[in-house]
Amino acid sequence: MKKKIRSFFILCFCLLILLFLVLFGIQNKKSKILRIACYDLSSYTVEVLSKAIDNFGFAYNLTILDNTKELDSYIQVPVSYDLLFTLDSKNLESISTQLKNPETETLLKINNPVRISVQYKNRLIGTPLFSDQFQMFYSKELIIAEEHTFPTHFSEIESILSKTTSSSINMLCAGGDDYELLSFFTALIESKFGKNLYDSSVLELSAIEANTENIDIDSFVSFFQKPEIKTLFETLKEWETKEFLYPFWLSTDVPQMELLIKTKKPRIICANLSSAGVLNIIDSTEYESFFFPFSQSTTSKYLVSNTVVGAIPSVPKSPFETAAQATDKAIKAKKVLEAIASNPSQENISKELHLIPTNNGTPMINTIAEYKSWIDGSTGVISSIGTASFTHKSSLHFFAEAIRNQLKNIHP
Repeated sequence: MKKKIRSFFILCFCLLILLFLVLFGIQNKKSKILRIACYDLSSYTVEVLSKAIDNFGFAYNLTILDNTKELDSYIQVPVSYDLLFTLDSKNLESISTQLKNPETETLLKINNPVRISVQYKNRLIGTPLFSDQFQMFYSKELIIAEEHTFPTHFSEIESILSKTTSSSINMLCAGGDDYELLSFFTALIESKFGKNLYDSSVLELSAIEANTENIDIDSFVSFFQKPEIKTLFETLKEWETKEFLYPFWLSTDVPQMELLIKTKKPRIICANLSSAGVLNIIDSTEYESFFFPFSQSTTSKYLVSNTVVGAIPSVPKSPFETAAQATDKAIKAKKVLEAIASNPSQENISKELHLIPTNNGTPMINTIAEYKSWIDGSTGVISSIGTASFTHKSSLHFFAEAIRNQLKNIHP
């Protein structure tokens, strides 16, 4: 009887060892595959990044993370990702202690305004790959042919839009899209009142999120009482009333904006470069792009631009993964980042996405080269107020909804 029991335990032990070896072999095979995650990037940005990574010869798995969840919930776990692509924002700051410093010789070529946008406490926490700038696009036929001068200052926009025109839409922005709305809102804050108001607004909104248990559209009432913000809302409402701004812009999403551009030929389009590329505004011969006008009281030019960032998480490795395997994948991840930050990759991706490449040595097509010169000549780069203020995606959405609600409740 004892022999049978002993044999049974020996058999179980052998089976466990065999199972462990099988699992270890499977995991060992998996451990050689680079695990790449994308968080809060547009589908077309993910697609173009994937095409670029395909050229590097590394086996990889790509995961699209649910952006309704907090980013750090994906990072602070034993089984995580070797390479992460996201936007510069509080999200990136929230995981700064779980990221390796990506400093490389390639990154030293990246211009300072963009480098600074992905630093936290004077430490570079991600590789800035592309800059998605918020831009104004002017109809050549309806503005340049009308002999309007380039609107250097904020106040000159109204003088252009007040002129009679054959176009049924003066200014168009996809206010139904959270990112487009918050980029527009940020550009107006900086343009009309300067960067100091932007900085104080980011601090105030961050504090609201941190100190409010359940964020909703009513959480930002105190922020909207700021005199400058009230003035901004009144200006936007006046633009709607005078039809300087398309009356239904707050419910217009990017696909609807595309239809309006084709059928109504707006005089001015306000959009992020990534959206503009998808809408083919940049490739169009009908529109000319310019700086977003800045405050008349200052000569500073802070560009509103979210940067696409690559980061290497420094998290506990899988129990089936050896230290050597973890190091090997970190080296591969670093090589992928260096390759994307190199001249050929940045040029190819910029042609497809119309994002501004960050590598100073990148040969560029004319349009991208023009945007690049603006970044180099700017005082600095700031993120949209939503990505700069909030750690939670839901907070960003509620803030955008609160802006829409506030504008609907204003009666001139």
